[in-house]
Amino acid sequence: MIKQNRMKPFLSISLLICSLLWLNPAYTQTWQELDGTDTSLALKATNISSIAVDKAGTIYAAARFGSEYWVAKWTGTVWTKLGNTPFYDAINVIKTDKHGNVYAAGELKLNGGLHYVAQWNGSSWGRFGDSSSLLNAVIFALAIDTFDNVYAGGNFSAGTSLTYVAKCNGTHWSQYGALIANYQINALAADAAGNLYAGGTLAPLTGSDNAVIKWTNGQWNWLSGLQANGPIISVALDKAGTVYAAGLFTNTALNYYVAQYQNNTWSELGGNNSLKASGKISSLATDPLNNVFAAGSFRRGTGQPFDPYYVAKFDGTSWTETGYPGSGFFANGEINCLATDHNFNVYAGGLFSNTYNKKYVAYWHDTSATTIAPVPGLNEDLRVSIFPNPSAGTINIRSNDRLNSVTVYNALGQIAAQVASTTHNTSLFITLPGCYIITVATSHQTYRQTVVVTGY
Repeated sequence: MIKQNRMKPFLSISLLICSLLWLNPAYTQTWQELDGTDTSLALKATNISSIAVDKAGTIYAAARFGSEYWVAKWTGTVWTKLGNTPFYDAINVIKTDKHGNVYAAGELKLNGGLHYVAQWNGSSWGRFGDSSSLLNAVIFALAIDTFDNVYAGGNFSAGTSLTYVAKCNGTHWSQYGALIANYQINALAADAAGNLYAGGTLAPLTGSDNAVIKWTNGQWNWLSGLQANGPIISVALDKAGTVYAAGLFTNTALNYYVAQYQNNTWSELGGNNSLKASGKISSLATDPLNNVFAAGSFRRGTGQPFDPYYVAKFDGTSWTETGYPGSGFFANGEINCLATDHNFNVYAGGLFSNTYNKKYVAYWHDTSATTIAPVPGLNEDLRVSIFPNPSAGTINIRSNDRLNSVTVYNALGQIAAQVASTTHNTSLFITLPGCYIITVATSHQTYRQTVVVTGY
């Protein structure tokens, strides 16, 4: 039933098929496959190595399909491949910038054997940076700062055979500062102030630690005191500026852990032996409320071969399994990559598979986070507001920009409703409780937000 007048259009959405998870509030945080049909690209993947989410909430995944490597884009209904031809070298990492460009790097190389960073500009892939500044080895990490500078790290080296961070100003790649370190860089992260952090199997020439280093005020500084006994694989930052590092290092109990750097001191996040991870930590991510998520090759329980892999969450007080009990992940393979968005969704990819034995992107929505964070960098003149959230049923959509369309997806990625609009305001009335993704297309942007409907 649709109710509409000349002042405010209303859409009544009646969903004929109801998933049982909405009938039981305990299951509103269930991990799900992003697109559950056997025709999706994700279900045909043999590995997912990296996930990125742009400012508008669009999701990208770097995936291997047999001997081909692609970056796939989730449109809200299906996965599509970016470009017409695949890469034939492995993609280790993908990132997005605030303009919607996508960057991919890894073992991508030209005929001469030099490696490069690829950029998707919305219509085609191209080499990012000029031909005089290619890198001489594999790229493991990318970062993009608020000034649109792109950074790369890996095991490429300068003429001195020492590892360095490369920076591209949009045209030319160059060595970024006088970094003096051995071995390779596995992780990069940039904060809002323009500081850059790097971690890996880095050993300053004056010591033997696997280290995290920070570029600030025109120089590299070692964040000393970590004393990690294994390589650092992932580095993440939260909104408060806290630095997190994890990888193949363990504590005195021989459990893997997440280290945090706060007030110039390293400590174990959550307290001594709190996470008790039984295997390496491959990926870290933070959300707008500074929750920290970790995943890798560690398993539930005592870490026995038949125990499932899972995503751990630190909420500022303690570590828990994300979604457990009742809606845990139960991944049957390693989790290589994590990503979050501003609507409190967590995305995971790796070597775990579904019932068709195909790799996929899993997602989880944190319904306990009731405050929707603003989209970073969004022009206030183009802001879209979707409220209230949670909602008893009525959802209002307001924009300073003219609306073109509003599409509502249910938790399975299926279109629940669509409405075209030529105004700045519209309202929806959703009758069935659950989690919905509302995508709003305006004249200048696409905005996506998750809304929880509690029902009357």
